[in-house]
Amino acid sequence: MSNGNGPTGTPTRVEVKMYDVGFGDCFLLSFVYASGNPRRVLIDCGSRNAENKIPPVVDQLMTDLADTEGHVDAVVITHRHLDHLSGFGDPQAAPKLATLSPQLVLQPWTEDPNLAHDAQDENGEHVQTLEAAQQYAQTVAADAKAALPTASAADQQMVAYLASLGIKNPAAVTLLSDLGDERKYLSFNQESGLGALLPGVTVTVLGPPTLTESSDIKSESSTNSTQFWQLQRGLMSAFTAPGGTGAGADPLFPNAKTEPLDDASPCLRWAIQNLNGIQDDNVERFVQCLDTAMNNTSLILLFEVGDKVLLFPGDAQWENWHYGLQQDGVKDRLANVDLYKVGHHGSCNATPMDLWNLFQRRNAAAGAPKMTTLLPTALGPFKTVPKDSLVTALTKETDMIRSDQLGDGVLSYTAVVNI
Repeated sequence: MSNGNGPTGTPTRVEVKMYDVGFGDCFLLSFVYASGNPRRVLIDCGSRNAENKIPPVVDQLMTDLADTEGHVDAVVITHRHLDHLSGFGDPQAAPKLATLSPQLVLQPWTEDPNLAHDAQDENGEHVQTLEAAQQYAQTVAADAKAALPTASAADQQMVAYLASLGIKNPAAVTLLSDLGDERKYLSFNQESGLGALLPGVTVTVLGPPTLTESSDIKSESSTNSTQFWQLQRGLMSAFTAPGGTGAGADPLFPNAKTEPLDDASPCLRWAIQNLNGIQDDNVERFVQCLDTAMNNTSLILLFEVGDKVLLFPGDAQWENWHYGLQQDGVKDRLANVDLYKVGHHGSCNATPMDLWNLFQRRNAAAGAPKMTTLLPTALGPFKTVPKDSLVTALTKETDMIRSDQLGDGVLSYTAVVNI
């Protein structure tokens, strides 16, 4: 579908609108031309908040698209985490998002449905193990108390929250599989197709690599992540099956004689308490590994317009970045970034020092324009997100805007990059 007169030449400016969805990402990029209607790209639309901000944000998004009749040219879902795609499964928002009629939908290679049913190579196996891991995470999120019987209430809440981010959202996945005229599942340096939709704009995919290119994107790679996922798959089966230990499960030995733990011998109490502690540690470690693995499937997109450079890395963490940073010419191009969408809501491992030190337009001399940084975040879910030291550096060395500090009732902020 076309959005009216086709623009020509190079955009005169790019308007980047950051929406306050709470803990999540939603960005609308408008490439404005001297001739023809603007071209629009929606990057993510998701949240994981007690207060569901997605419906009002999508209402504003549709208003913002009025001049193009509710149309975007492309939709990018950087990765499958709930806080990046939940809008496409939200009962109120999804029907409206379904009308965007993009020509192109972009997702990382791990979302290719053909891989989910074909584990003949390492990439397919990785996709299948991620699917199994998400099923286990759903079980943990549904009853964290049963999964972590001796953990504190605060730890149970934190693990449940983290597990909930990794739950597969079938409604969103289904909508995205039917949305748009064309879908692409991308890895490092693949042709995105955005260049044909955005005249005068060069778009480069800097991540994620495939496992053939780099096995680092697998969480716990040093201890063989495939085996780790398979172990957890077995634990998931034991946890959810009849006779297992999960919520609503039948007791393992229904007719066995029991006695209160307080009446057991000291050595037996010690052993049980320590075994429970090991179980708690393993469950927590598992959901953290799944979070890392999912973040490392994030698309990293670099937009170059004239002499301006915009970087959108989703939640990519170090293992994802590491491969791209080693490739010829990448560091030189990242040195010129003018606008940076801060990765993973301000966590330290999504803006690694090797990346941060490349940015030459931060800490600009007096009178020179500083690099713009957009930080979509919210306080509460994680104690170390956003990372204080990173926020301090962003505040001091860049023009930083946080989505959670826009003001009461303000749902969006627009950064304008003049070309």
